[in-house]
Amino acid sequence: MHAAIKLGSAKQAVAQAQDTDFNLNMLTRKLPPKFQIISPHSGTRVTTGIVPIKLKIAANTVAIEKFMVNVNGREVTPHRIRKMHPKMQQHTKTIEIPLETGNNRITIRAKNSIGTTSAELKLQYAGASQIRQGNLHLVSIGISKYSNLNKDKQLKFAAKDAEAIHNLLQTKGKKLYSGIKAKLLSDNSNTQPTRRNIEQALKQLSKAQKNDTSIIFLSEHGMNIGKDYYLIPRDAKRRGSEMDKKTLVSWQKIQNALVNGLGRKILLIDTCHAGNAFNPRLLKDSADQNIIVLSATDADNVSLEIERLQHGVFTYSLLKGLKGKADIFDEDHGKIMFKELDAYVSNYVAQLTGNRQKTISQAGSGGFKDFTFMQL
Repeated sequence: MHAAIKLGSAKQAVAQAQDTDFNLNMLTRKLPPKFQIISPHSGTRVTTGIVPIKLKIAANTVAIEKFMVNVNGREVTPHRIRKMHPKMQQHTKTIEIPLETGNNRITIRAKNSIGTTSAELKLQYAGASQIRQGNLHLVSIGISKYSNLNKDKQLKFAAKDAEAIHNLLQTKGKKLYSGIKAKLLSDNSNTQPTRRNIEQALKQLSKAQKNDTSIIFLSEHGMNIGKDYYLIPRDAKRRGSEMDKKTLVSWQKIQNALVNGLGRKILLIDTCHAGNAFNPRLLKDSADQNIIVLSATDADNVSLEIERLQHGVFTYSLLKGLKGKADIFDEDHGKIMFKELDAYVSNYVAQLTGNRQKTISQAGSGGFKDFTFMQL
């Protein structure tokens, strides 16, 4: 209508619109994937621990690039469909999915260049779990001293926080995980927390398998640039009065490090030591990728360090919880469930700071089944 008024002719306006690369018909033809689960039906009791799930995939106008499969919040996508050949025509596909003992909430997502579509079903299985506890992949990053930041921007305990979490999870994790593959980057470690070293360490997480758990612990400065969030590595540089974006670690690289692997994925974030450092997009983006997040604070507060604790408040609370304080139920034989840990840390951080700091947690878009985070 605006073009018709400007040109003084509806016919000319239509002709002009037809000459452009964009038109409404093209928009309606390009859609996210269309597919549905044919079998088994949701609510079915199955007798095999690895169940074939049959999908009916519609004729799509934009080729499906990959499928992603989650069982109770743990990604179990078979490698052969993680990098599939794009296909547009109607067809069926069968995916074999391992189940846990009891209730299984299965989410299947299909992705193309336009967007992502998901379908869900629930199955019950009484046999032995086919998703066993595998390896722990752990990357801990802590930075207190920054080469190119002012004295008032230095942190006191961030490096010590990462070192303590790294040591505790390795020691306690031996009772729960088949093996532990851990990498520490801190001011005092052999591997310095530079941008290059951080990005290199994150690559190890792509090796995680469906039974594994991947954890990234971050204790350092973060910042927003426009709509995007960045971690500030130890060797970050300035360009004039601003930080040079090329010397920072983008949040996308952190998230992709977890997305590229399989299994359960957890982020423990303590990067909000300055005002306006928290970015709410982190939670949404992580939820969309079924990453479980426990953050030291939200957008309205900052993450505090307290001298008498010799730690940041968030890490101090995590350490106390993982050493046994979060184990509320005596009858579970020393198992610290993730939801127990979340509740303990949330309450203790608020208590230690007089409610000045409040943690925030985020599960996958459909939530997750509680799981053992640590065995005492």
